Amino acid sequence: MNKIISTVLLTIVFACTNGVEIKDGEMIPLLPPSAKIEPFDDGSGLVKVTIYGSDQGILEQGYYLNGYREGVYTKFHSNGYVEVTTGYVHGKKEGQSVVADDRGQILERFTYHNDLLHGSYIKFNRTRLKEKKEYVKGAVEGIVELYYPNGKIMERSNYTNGTRNGISQWFDQEGNLSIEYSYNNGELVQETSSPKESSEN
Repeated sequence: MNKIISTVLLTIVFACTNGVEIKDGEMIPLLPPSAKIEPFDDGSGLVKVTIYGSDQGILEQGYYLNGYREGVYTKFHSNGYVEVTTGYVHGKKEGQSVVADDRGQILERFTYHNDLLHGSYIKFNRTRLKEKKEYVKGAVEGIVELYYPNGKIMERSNYTNGTRNGISQWFDQEGNLSIEYSYNNGELVQETSSPKESSEN
């Protein structure tokens, strides 16, 4: 599972970086004594960095180009499974990133552009969807949906530039609408009674 995630993300990251010019980002950090640095002998300046734990298991691994992270950088759980995989272009996060638990189950999947969250963000509860939203240049934009453990919708809200704006709805665990609020740039402007309350009045 960890090998599959790394291979897929490596393809995505390099596919997204063709022709993209990105300003300087995060340079190579101070490495612990356990780190192994392997330069390529083609004169490209690319080096492979592997950081080992006390048990000689791999904790982190990735590539640096002229001192900056480049391509896929991966962190591992102590059992060897992938914990986080993130793409970089000249030290800045770029492309899809994945967070997984120590059994290889994906917990989160999101996308960066120019070091900012940009694109879809999805969070999972085991095999079920837990949260889904979109980012534009680091801010939540559009519809955000949260789900109960049973897979039913819990909340559906609209956001503009990271702030609640428009209709926000909450549902019970059977998927029935419980209450609805209307927001204007983060401020509550109207509360709507649930359909059940309306029918009882």
